[in-house]
Amino acid sequence: MKDFKQALADFNKVIALQPKNALAYQRRAKVKDFLKDYDGALSDLAVAVHLQPDLAIAYYEHALIKIMAKKDSRGAEADLFRAGELGLTIAYDAIRQLGAG
Repeated sequence: MKDFKQALADFNKVIALQPKNALAYQRRAKVKDFLKDYDGALSDLAVAVHLQPDLAIAYYEHALIKIMAKKDSRGAEADLFRAGELGLTIAYDAIRQLGAG
């Protein structure tokens, strides 16, 4: 847990210095996800795709967190489709699993 809190502090510093760094937001979202701060992670991923609309992994992770946190399954499916369209084909596997579930 301590390592995740340190990672969060480090990403906060990076974002303070580089507020338009989409990857920093995406990676900080991953840390927030591990810390179970799902709303914070979703917020960071929304910023990441706003800054870099072709960041497929951010759409994919956004969808997975929505599913895990039981928030907006329709929005999650749309995010998965967008990730797939951007070339992250594993997103299509997740869509198929959603349909089967």
